[in-house]
Amino acid sequence: MTLERFPFGLSCLCPHIIAATAFLCVLISPVFAQQRDSSWGVGPDITPVQDENKSIELAPSFAPSNRVFLLPTANPIGAGKGFISDNELMFLYGGVGIGDYVSLTAGMSTLPVVNLASQLITSQLKISLAETGAANVAIGVSASWLTSQYFFSHVFVNTTFLYDTMFWVTGMAFYRMTGPDIVDISFGKYGSFSFPYQNSFGVAVGLEARPSKRTDMRFIGEVWIAPGAAFMGGVRFGNDVMEETFGFVLPFIPVISTSFHW
Repeated sequence: MTLERFPFGLSCLCPHIIAATAFLCVLISPVFAQQRDSSWGVGPDITPVQDENKSIELAPSFAPSNRVFLLPTANPIGAGKGFISDNELMFLYGGVGIGDYVSLTAGMSTLPVVNLASQLITSQLKISLAETGAANVAIGVSASWLTSQYFFSHVFVNTTFLYDTMFWVTGMAFYRMTGPDIVDISFGKYGSFSFPYQNSFGVAVGLEARPSKRTDMRFIGEVWIAPGAAFMGGVRFGNDVMEETFGFVLPFIPVISTSFHW
């Protein structure tokens, strides 16, 4: 990807926003754990277990998420559940669970003084086929408009499994059904960028890792290869009501996100 100019006018504020967010998260993360059950989505029972021979409380199970950063996991959102998030202050994204196995998500950029034809829009339908508590399998289809000039559609299959009660690992393979090989997008006063997309097939891997016994904090990361490579890494604080994520995309583009769940 050749980035001519970072397309978000508030990019100069990102380091300050992230520093403030990190400080706020450190302050309120113990409150997250105390005020609400940190179930954090559909998954195994996370009720703390008492060791019969000891008085200490053992670490609870590590409940999965329905997404890492951009990467969807194989875990469903869940019947009657949903979320809405604000990413980079300029991209709204949300999703709902339809029954126990179907998840529908959609998002749209909200760049100021940019008309609708120059915004980014995405939507995704995911069906979780099998769920064993520690390993899930899903298939899905996505549709995205990179401004009104470029339309992409993909199909994908992914698997998410729990490793050693501390790591959720997701692997995904996807295939581009429609979309051009070369993309050159202009965001008006915010700049433009271009990138080649010559391969139809791609893969991605995501990781969620819980530090020690904490259930209100997790490290997250994902790698995309299609055909070039992109890496995203960060940390997420939260519970079953609110999440705060901050991280970066290599080489170093700050990423922040605030999500609310029901």
